[in-house]
Amino acid sequence: MGLADDLLVLADRLAKPTSSDPEQASLRRALSTAYYALFHLLVAEVAQLWQGGSLESRRRLERELDHRTMKDISQLFSQPQWTDWTGQQVSVPNDLREVAKAFVSLQQERHVADYNSGRIWARLETQSKVDQAKAAFQSWQAVRTQPVAQDYLLSFLVGTKRRS
Repeated sequence: MGLADDLLVLADRLAKPTSSDPEQASLRRALSTAYYALFHLLVAEVAQLWQGGSLESRRRLERELDHRTMKDISQLFSQPQWTDWTGQQVSVPNDLREVAKAFVSLQQERHVADYNSGRIWARLETQSKVDQAKAAFQSWQAVRTQPVAQDYLLSFLVGTKRRS
């Protein structure tokens, strides 16, 4: 089991605090951990594209991925069509759209959970977000080998730059 899978399991456990757990802290950590599970899944997938590099170069590559860029790219890929680098309209499969939507949503929820101390979280609401991360993991497995999914990963590195 990799880091992303471990984080997803932890998020699920944190979303179900026991009576002795600090409930709001556990629910907030569950939301944040669910986001980081999906983040690390996608980061690991980007690093796998870098097959020719050493382990150290893959780790440096992973550190270069930017949360904001990944969110911006995910917003683009959450639409039915994406304009690729050649200017062609490419259909975005539903599974990839679900991954992209989950990334954007979970990042927003993580930000609220981590920085808005006045926000009170409900267990069912939190579990729903953890379930969204789980569904994104499954959707990613269904689409990860498709060329448009590889473009999604590559976009995390190069952004939306187009060459004429």
